[in-house]
Amino acid sequence: MANASPDHETALEWQTDVSLLGQPTMVANFIKVIAITGFVMGGLLAFLALTQGNPSEIIPLLQLTAACVGFVAVIMLLVMIVFFRNRMNIAFRVDASGARSAVIDRRARAGGKAALVVGALSGKPQLLGAGLIAASTSSQRLAWSAVRKVAYLPGWRTIKLANSWRTAMILYCDASNYEEVARFVENAVRSAPHRVRPNPLPGLLLRSALTIVASAPMFALPYPITVDSLVPLIVLAFALVTVWLLPIFGWVVIGGLAWVAVEAIAAGLAPYTSEFTGETLPRFDLMSGDDLAEVAVALVGAAYLIGQSVALLKGRFESALAADMKEGEPAQR
Repeated sequence: MANASPDHETALEWQTDVSLLGQPTMVANFIKVIAITGFVMGGLLAFLALTQGNPSEIIPLLQLTAACVGFVAVIMLLVMIVFFRNRMNIAFRVDASGARSAVIDRRARAGGKAALVVGALSGKPQLLGAGLIAASTSSQRLAWSAVRKVAYLPGWRTIKLANSWRTAMILYCDASNYEEVARFVENAVRSAPHRVRPNPLPGLLLRSALTIVASAPMFALPYPITVDSLVPLIVLAFALVTVWLLPIFGWVVIGGLAWVAVEAIAAGLAPYTSEFTGETLPRFDLMSGDDLAEVAVALVGAAYLIGQSVALLKGRFESALAADMKEGEPAQR
């Protein structure tokens, strides 16, 4: 049931229980999360197999990924049905400055925090990303000036607000207030002074591709400075997280690269005894010119990753989620 604020002409407030499995937009978001998780996991594992020279392992790894993602999907469905009881309570407000939504269901907030903590402690970027997204979307603001497109779905009493490249917020209404909210949104968007922001998706995809290319040489460092592939994989995963979510994880990328450097230098300085002269020499002496060229390529890639992380941390360009959150803030008067 809609409750108008004291100033009925400038604001509307309401809260509603949204069906997690009965609302098409919720189901679509669930499928999207599962698909993206599978794509990221499968892509990283396939990339690791290629860089390790084991392309024959790609199909088994993708099959394993599909099984894992299917298991996660079943667990998520059980959580939605048993833990959330197929309902999530969300509060909304639309006023002259924009739209706001807040998840007021304590179970949902607790679940998001748990994913954030477990993801950080376990070093799993997918779970950490899910926790970050949950934390960032538990309370949202979207200025009318950032809205580029509005989709009205009266059959499901929902209104989708999109920015320059994605659906940034969905307003879930009920039978008593849908028409009123739709009129409010239509008038507010029409009268708002729109900000000019180009579609960031091409730039995000380009940075992601460059991140993958820059990370590849770390997985194929020549003997004797080969390193455990886990750390380069963490660097790659968090570098992508930095591009798409929040810049703060650039520090993880820089720290991971430092770890790789220390491990490689330690391996190169490890002594060995020459079979020809009997001298004890550092293993760096075993490296050929071609090996040094491979190291040079890896250093160029590491320099790119550090430069990108620093640029994101200093705000020279913005992560996708961070930029959307900034764009959603009302313009300063």
